[in-house]
Amino acid sequence: MLPAIDHVWIFITGRCNVRCEHCFFAHKSERLRLSSRSQDALFRFLSAAGKKQFIISGGEPFMVWPATRALLLRIRQAYPQAYLSVQSNGLMMKPGHLVTLKSMRANLELGIDGDEAAVAASRRGLPRGGFQRLCASLSAARTAGVGLSTTMTVTPQNVANLSDNFMALLGLRARAIEIHPAFMAQWRRAESRLFLQGYRRALASELRMGERGLISREYSLPAKGVWDMVILPDGKVLANWTFLSFPEHVREQFVVMDLSKRDGEFLPAAKSYFSALRKFLGQGSAPVSYRRLSNFNASLAISAWGNPQSGRCFKEYVRLCDEIEQIDLATIRRRPA
Repeated sequence: MLPAIDHVWIFITGRCNVRCEHCFFAHKSERLRLSSRSQDALFRFLSAAGKKQFIISGGEPFMVWPATRALLLRIRQAYPQAYLSVQSNGLMMKPGHLVTLKSMRANLELGIDGDEAAVAASRRGLPRGGFQRLCASLSAARTAGVGLSTTMTVTPQNVANLSDNFMALLGLRARAIEIHPAFMAQWRRAESRLFLQGYRRALASELRMGERGLISREYSLPAKGVWDMVILPDGKVLANWTFLSFPEHVREQFVVMDLSKRDGEFLPAAKSYFSALRKFLGQGSAPVSYRRLSNFNASLAISAWGNPQSGRCFKEYVRLCDEIEQIDLATIRRRPA
């Protein structure tokens, strides 16, 4: 029996129009785009694996809009009721894109870290007027009735402004805001404390507004499956998004499939990976959260990498994630359904 899949992340292109310092897809090639052969192999595999959640990402999916639109249509035709989302930096949005997203019942997830200073600090190559363009995309998507969520990535450098940046997003009428510490950043105990202080203030603001779901808690909830399909533009498949952040020589050790060469067949590395995953899942009786599942995968890559400095920062990141999860769950328990 196939292991239960959670999300299907499809990185359709490595091309991007900005260079975000906190981008978790490290070492991507702008020359690559997901081939039709790899897509065909993916859908043949998924026909046996069942309905899942689909996230189209990159790079920037709107830089290859014809290919992105064709993939959206293919997913929607094959899985009429599946959750479908497109991740974007919002700089290339056009009215026609929104018409397509709405007709496909696809969500738009915009990366926006707060006010203009916060966005400019973390997104190298942001063009003049880029922040205003991003805000306009957010407003246009909301007006068009497209499902909308936002990701606010917090780095150790801007963590002291977490609460202010959250309020800036509220001023833009952003909703379903995922507030997440930057993965593989240089987290230390002092920055972690600042994150938790700002996060609690953000939760207090949500409570005062009386609007449930203003802050996304998806990562703190039980995972819907036990692995992801993370399809890279070259057709290689990883089992969790965290592997994307590591150097290629580490990432290659966790490639479980290659859709460009093999039609839905697991590679030898998959056997050891799924063995480690089953051992991890067997350690407790309660379902694991998506956050803990992701951090388990990252721990495998950290061990394979053998980088002491990154290992130390990762330990602090995990500790911070555990505290975020405890806060989330306590908040959920306190609030009526």
